[in-house]
Formats: sequence, C-alpha cells, structure tokens
Amino acid sequence: MRRPSAGAVTPHMKGLAVERLRERIYVTFTSIAVLYTLSLHAEGLSPGSVAATLAITGIGTVLATSAAEVIAHVFVYGESLSREHLGRMTKVAAGALSALVVPILVIVLAGWDWWDLDTALTVSVDVLVVTLALIVWSGVRRTSASPFRKVLAVLSLSVLALVVIALKSVAH
Repeated sequence: MRRPSAGAVTPHMKGLAVERLRERIYVTFTSIAVLYTLSLHAEGLSPGSVAATLAITGIGTVLATSAAEVIAHVFVYGESLSREHLGRMTKVAAGALSALVVPILVIVLAGWDWWDLDTALTVSVDVLVVTLALIVWSGVRRTSASPFRKVLAVLSLSVLALVVIALKSVAH
C-alpha cells in the first residue's frame, strides 16, 4: 500500500473534516433557533439562565448526534465503536461546542450590565449566523468550485439560517 505524501489530504482526514463541519452546523442551527425563541420571551429571563440554556442546548445537540452515530454504527456493523472512533467523536463534539463560546460571552456581558439581555440575544443570534457563514466558507474555500459557487454556498446556508429565524417567528 502506498503511503500518502506529507501534504496529502487522506480520505480519513476528509471524513474527519466532514464530521467537524456537520457537528458545528448542527450546533449552530439549533442554537440560533433556541436563542431566537428565547429573545421572543426574554422578559423574566436572566443572563445566567439564558447562558445555561445555550450550554445545555449545545451539549444536548452533540450528545444526540453522538448517540445517533453510535446506534447507527452498531446497527450497520453489528459491533460497538472502537476506542479510536469514540475519541474522534469526543474531539468533534468538543470542537462543535466551540461555536458557542462567543454567544455565551455576549450573554455573560449582559449579566455584568454591559448591555441588556435583549441586545445580548440579538447580538448572539447575529454572531451565530456569521459563524454559520464562516463554517460554510471554511468548508468550501478549498474546493474546486468556482468563486461564484463558493459564495453561493455561503449565502445559501446563511439565508437558510434566516429562514429558520423567520419560521420561529411565525411559530411564536
């Protein structure tokens, strides 16, 4: 078997990149929806409860996707995940949660009276929409797609995030 050159991107590396991007996108979309919903009912909420809700949302999302992966793996392969696979899943999950650092800090600043909670929620949703665009850009920037298609991919997912927000508005 031929070894890949030092700078070569292996199928394993590509698979890991797919997992990382997918998890970050899940966490980001879910968090946008939750924060937007909280912003519609912000009266009576504290920055601490909102930050805790966001952290729980992120952790719950990565636990749900991890559980789905374990169940699917056992179903398809008839065996449990290897220690290596579980370690990789843990790293991917931790990386996905990093998308919530800035929104949580923004909410904490509301707790320190830098701004009100409504403003913090709006800024946090905006940060997550921008984060989503950056996640998509990091995924498409190295592809062979034309610059137009790369920008279209970023705009499409950003618009989808705005659609999620609009749907939440209609639902509430």
